[in-house]
Amino acid sequence: MGRLTSTDPEHDAARAWLAQRCEVPPLPSGSLEARRAFLDTYGDVVWAFWRDLFSLAYAEGSLRPSVALGITWRGSDADAGAEVADRLLEALRSRPTLDEVPAWTQIERWHAWLVGTRAVEAHRKGQPRLLALTRDADPHGPLDDDTRPLADLERLLDRWTDVLRAIITGTGIATLELDWLWATRRARKPLAEAFAGHPDYGRLTDADLDACIRRSSEPGNDRADRTRRSRAGACAAFRFDLEDLARGADPGAAALMSARSVFIGPAEPEGPYHRPKAPISPEAFAGFKDALTRLVALCAGAATDGPVERLRRDVLACGLNKSILRLLPAALAGRLEHELDALLASRGPGHGQPEEAS
Repeated sequence: MGRLTSTDPEHDAARAWLAQRCEVPPLPSGSLEARRAFLDTYGDVVWAFWRDLFSLAYAEGSLRPSVALGITWRGSDADAGAEVADRLLEALRSRPTLDEVPAWTQIERWHAWLVGTRAVEAHRKGQPRLLALTRDADPHGPLDDDTRPLADLERLLDRWTDVLRAIITGTGIATLELDWLWATRRARKPLAEAFAGHPDYGRLTDADLDACIRRSSEPGNDRADRTRRSRAGACAAFRFDLEDLARGADPGAAALMSARSVFIGPAEPEGPYHRPKAPISPEAFAGFKDALTRLVALCAGAATDGPVERLRRDVLACGLNKSILRLLPAALAGRLEHELDALLASRGPGHGQPEEAS
């Protein structure tokens, strides 16, 4: 879900230089009184140090500003660093507890503290389902830090946002997001209930059936409309899955990357499938098949999967549907049909199927 540390020597050198320049002593304790007294003396230095170090982390990609500032954040890396420094100092002055006191250079831990507690504060009182959603399957098992699964959940939403932005930019088809929202409505429903009214994530958490249908590219109610909507949703979901898989794949997965360049590349404006404009080479076709195999394996999951992993898995499963063969020319679709039938059968009934028959 995104890298939160960096081993780049230049990054480490920059940290050391900033630490030496600022010369901020450690916090004497994590108590609220001690923090306030410390910031009265060193607050400006801590702010300047964090501003520069977070700006550096955002510029190099080891942290993302959207995790702390929400997906609606728009601004430079320097602006993001300053804003996060502001919020961290405010949190240090106001939050009642700080159980551990990281070194000032350990910005990943400070970042997680800011994001996790922000999520808890935003939802713990008003959204009890959010804690239920992010707890492990064993309700009696230990959960040492409620902020970790909540932060993981927000990082998943940020990842979804990035993937949707990539497929829209790559294909030039803005309605893919709306069709994906419809196709994944059922899978996203627990998340929508938990994040009801959340200000940062908008449509990603909206699972109202009528609203998802109305916003889709095929909002009609007759049988033909429902069929087109199912097919559009499945094709959008597969494109989403392909981009998500490609981001986590080994750089040597040449076939998968070839499929990505074709199916996340420019697409025909005609719906509901929006077939790729580029010809589908043998390697891209092999990558299409590779993506299906990877999806089936990933969506099988494991008994040790936590709630965030299960949520991601259920959303990705929405791209496992026979309608995605319509992204291919008829000859290629025919070659893959029986193989796809076998893959879908191996998962059992009901997995990855839209609410309306395709």
